[in-house]
Amino acid sequence: MHLAVEAAAIKFYLQADLTGLAIARQCQNCKPINLRVTPKMSVVDSDHKPINWDASFDIGARLADIIYFPESKVIAKIIVYGKWD
Repeated sequence: MHLAVEAAAIKFYLQADLTGLAIARQCQNCKPINLRVTPKMSVVDSDHKPINWDASFDIGARLADIIYFPESKVIAKIIVYGKWD
């Protein structure tokens, strides 16, 4: 089973091995959700085209939907909205 955080702002804290922390917030006054990043996380744009990511990954001011496993808080997939270059 997966849960989702929709239309979230995300800040990443990643290590060179692609593990780390993502802090997601659905609104400015919403409580942040701490989620775990692993190399298995997939990132796609709103057309579901894969986005390559590395330890410097940052979605900037774009919003995203985050699909994660609720018990482990590990992110399965991030869907990034807006133009991606």
